[in-house]
Amino acid sequence: MQRDDDDLSTTDEWGRVKDLAMARAREARGQEVRALAGVVARGLLVAAGGVWHAIGSAAGRTIAAVTRWRERRQAVRELSRLDDCTLRDIGLNRAEIEYVIYESAGPAEGMPTVRRARSGGRASRPGSKRQIDKAAA
Repeated sequence: MQRDDDDLSTTDEWGRVKDLAMARAREARGQEVRALAGVVARGLLVAAGGVWHAIGSAAGRTIAAVTRWRERRQAVRELSRLDDCTLRDIGLNRAEIEYVIYESAGPAEGMPTVRRARSGGRASRPGSKRQIDKAAA
């Protein structure tokens, strides 16, 4: 049955209809807000999962790097405790200990690599004048 304006002639009837319409609108708005909040919360959980994964990966890489550094430092300490005669027997001199340990493990990220020169046993940087002269020859 359809109402027309004559049925809503009293203020009380109009107030009840208005209250009912407002209640329905509030309920509909609440449902939409809850649905939107659910979508946002799921998105945040996914994003947070990615952030936590990245943090965990970075922490894992850092721990691995610190562990490698400690192992290398231990190797340097052990070789440094050897006398010169023993070092000479294994083909090292005291000045080469750190170079051998760190170069054999590969260059550290972001650190320049140091190459040994073939003559004289001196180390030279890549792109140094000595290496450029050798490349030209």
